[in-house]
Amino acid sequence: MTGWCCKIPFWDSFIIIQIKRVKGNNQVDYSEQAKWQTPNKINFRLKMSESIPMFLCITGNRVLLLLIEGKYMAAKNKMTRSEFLKASAGLAAAGLLGTTGLSAQTARKNRVLLGKTGIEVSPLCFGAGRTQDPVLVRAALDKGVTLIDTARIYAGGQNEVMLGNGLKEFRNKVLIQTKIRARVRENADLEKAETAENIRKQLDRALAQSLKSLQTDSIDILLYHWAVSAGILFHDTVLDFFTEAKKTGKIRVCGFSVHNDHMEVLKRAVNQPFYEVIMVPYNFKGSYIHSVSKDYNEWDQPGLEKLLKTLHKQGVGILAMKTCSAGPMAIAEREKPSFRNAVRWVLDREYVDCANVAMGNFDEIEEDIQAMNSSQ
Repeated sequence: MTGWCCKIPFWDSFIIIQIKRVKGNNQVDYSEQAKWQTPNKINFRLKMSESIPMFLCITGNRVLLLLIEGKYMAAKNKMTRSEFLKASAGLAAAGLLGTTGLSAQTARKNRVLLGKTGIEVSPLCFGAGRTQDPVLVRAALDKGVTLIDTARIYAGGQNEVMLGNGLKEFRNKVLIQTKIRARVRENADLEKAETAENIRKQLDRALAQSLKSLQTDSIDILLYHWAVSAGILFHDTVLDFFTEAKKTGKIRVCGFSVHNDHMEVLKRAVNQPFYEVIMVPYNFKGSYIHSVSKDYNEWDQPGLEKLLKTLHKQGVGILAMKTCSAGPMAIAEREKPSFRNAVRWVLDREYVDCANVAMGNFDEIEEDIQAMNSSQ
C-alpha cells in the first residue's frame, strides 16, 4: 500500500463525497482519513494500491481539490467551466455520477402539477437569465429543481445555447421553459394583413432558433414574452401560431409572461381561456425594481391575487417571478430578513404553482432550495 498526502486551504466543513477506484466493472471504495493540522489547514491522507483516475473533494458547494490520474490540479473555492466539464465527464465515465449529478434521489422529492397541463414540476424554477455557466444549472438540478427558465433574448440568444450544450446529455430529465415575442410598432394596425404576416414570421423564426439553440425537438413550455397588450397576445395570428406549434409537437404547453400593466391582460385571460401557463411578477411587497432597466413597477396586490386565484381555479398554471426583487423578508418578529423567506412566502400561496427565481451563484441556489424544502 502506498500513501499520498497533500495540504489544502480550508474554507468550510470538510466533506468527502465519494472516492472510488475503478478497475474493469468493479468499483472499490477507498478509505480516507481527515484530521485538523492547523486552524486554517487540513491534512488529508489517502491510502491506495493503485492510482485514482479522478476524484473531487467537495465542501458544501465549493470544490477544494481536483485529482486527475493522481495529479494534484488545484485547491480552489470555484471551478472553471472547462475544469467542471472535464471532471464531470471523467466521473460519469467512471460511473461515479448519475445522469444529472450527485444527488439524483433528491430530484424526486418536491413535485407539483402545473395547473391542468399534466406537467409535474418542482415548486422552484431555475431562472437561467443571470448565468452563462452550466455548472450552476447542474447544481440546481442536483438539488431537486426540474424546471429551467430562459428566453430567446437572454444574452443575445446565447443563454439558450448554453442550456442546449449543458443539458443535452439528460434532456429527457429536465423541463425547459423559454420565451419568445414579436416586435410590433406601438401604433401598428393589428387588422392589416401585413402586420399579421410580420408577427407570424417573427414567431416562426424565433421558435426555430430556440429549438436549434436548445438542441431539442420539443420545448416543454413556450411563453409569449413580456406581453404588453391583450390585442397582440390574443391576436388570431398569435393564437394560431401556438395552436399549430402544439399540434406539430414543437411545444407541449403555451402561455405568456407579463412585467407591468398586466391587469388588462390577465382579465382577458380569465374571460378568454386559451393560455395554459401564466408567469407574473408577484412578491410580498407588491412592487419591484427591474434588475436591468431599473424601472420601478407596482400593482394592485389584492386585485392581482383575486385574478390569480380565478385563473388557478380555471386550471391555469401560475408561475411567480420577481419574487426576490422586493428585497429580503422577515416572517417572524426580530427575525433577520432573508431572500429565502421572500421565496417561501410566494411558494406558500396556494394559487402559485412555481416560483421562477434567477440564481447567479451557489449561495443563491442553496438559499432558494431551502425555501422550496421548507414551504408548506
